[in-house]
Amino acid sequence: MQKLQLDFQSKKLEQEAQARAILQERQRLVRDMHDGIGGTLASLIVRVRLGKSSKEETENELQSGLTDLRLIVDSLDHVGQDLDMVMHMFKDRIEPQIEASNMELLWEYDSQLNALAMDAESTLHVFRFLQEAVTNAIRHSEAQTI
Repeated sequence: MQKLQLDFQSKKLEQEAQARAILQERQRLVRDMHDGIGGTLASLIVRVRLGKSSKEETENELQSGLTDLRLIVDSLDHVGQDLDMVMHMFKDRIEPQIEASNMELLWEYDSQLNALAMDAESTLHVFRFLQEAVTNAIRHSEAQTI
């Protein structure tokens, strides 16, 4: 009887821990969407209403929001994977964007980083950092190679 009670309590604690983890991940996801996409779109709406956003700027901001949404989803798909897998996934996503800009991608990174396990939040930070660097290079560098 005592073993059954302990098993029941143990399962109940596991379920509560899992429910808390799910809630925390949902809150993080909502925060990421609010801070990233939400801020971008809210700012864009104000500028469009005031006539302070050109067609090109509007298109760039919408593309940026869409890219951020994709990065958020991708970060969730790669939870617990090592940095190597995360980097390869990013490379596959970014390469067409670079090629469409008539640029070449040279891909190198330190293989010693492969052992780092990535959670969703860390993965999203890496994706956003790299995406911003690539976007800035495409828009401003006039380079032929990234």
